Amino acid sequence: KLFGLQRRFVFLPSSRACKKGVSSHADCCTHPCFPQTHFSTKQQHTHTNMISRAAILAIIVVVAAIYTNYGYFHDSETYHANRRIKKLAEYDSYALQGRLAFEKGGANSVEALRYYSWAKDGYEDLLGPEDEKVFKTEKSLLLITVKDNARRVSRLKELADRAENALGFENIVTLDIMNTLAIEIDDKNGQDKRAQNEAKSILERCLKGQERVYEYEHEDMMMTVMNLGNIYFAKREHEKALEFYMRALKGQQATLGKTHTSSLTSMMNIANVLNDGIQDFAQAETYYKGALEGFESQLGRHHRFTLVTAANYKNCLTKLVDIPALKELERRFPSIADERPYNNKQ
Repeated sequence: KLFGLQRRFVFLPSSRACKKGVSSHADCCTHPCFPQTHFSTKQQHTHTNMISRAAILAIIVVVAAIYTNYGYFHDSETYHANRRIKKLAEYDSYALQGRLAFEKGGANSVEALRYYSWAKDGYEDLLGPEDEKVFKTEKSLLLITVKDNARRVSRLKELADRAENALGFENIVTLDIMNTLAIEIDDKNGQDKRAQNEAKSILERCLKGQERVYEYEHEDMMMTVMNLGNIYFAKREHEKALEFYMRALKGQQATLGKTHTSSLTSMMNIANVLNDGIQDFAQAETYYKGALEGFESQLGRHHRFTLVTAANYKNCLTKLVDIPALKELERRFPSIADERPYNNKQ
């Protein structure tokens, strides 16, 4: 028995029988004996069941193999996705540490340069050279490494063009680069009317883009508004400057809080316009006092912003001939006794 089947060998005539006109295929076989298999009905059912079982087993094996391979590839994709997330978090950490080092040490910070360089290289390898994070980090590196203002303006223009082509105009990174470009152009030649008009044009275009991108008074948009106020102040269009400064202050206080340094800077800018332009000294004194208290509380008595505000406040008190308040201010800030008031640009 083989697989439950009966097999027997049947003697067949030799090939010479074929020459005698035998018509049977079995009889004309050239082999002296030919194995034949005979199935009973029960054996046929048994054979069919065995084939079905084998087929089912084969299907199970194939499905298991597919599932195993899918699980392997699925786990592989999950591993690479998790690895990408970890790498991105690492580079974001470098960018943040670079920003903190820049805020602490300024453009001469070696530590900021190192962290920003690590972040930029990592972003380029992980995300490609035209990602938002790459452009943003490249802008920060440019402000640290390029000292000459004319070269910095030229490089920023190139960066802004590349960002606009890659990301589009209505992109927060593109608009941020344009904002920085306008500030550098305005600072390049001081009171140069042509530079002021170019910076004003860029900021107005930037503000329109930000108003379409942001649904509320975002801090970046308020910075653009404040920079436009600076340009109008430099052009001696004081009423227009005051309008933009007031808008910036309202938005910053709503989104960042009344004690945030950006809100306090807008307060000092308003005080400068009232003191130097409109000459409403009493109103200016109120804004100077609030800005000085805020800076001293948030940044400390010896911080540059605090001292700038104190010097300008002293100028206002001098115009008001408020001798007691002036003496008290000089007592608190001895370093401003012989200081002249600063410009509103910090």
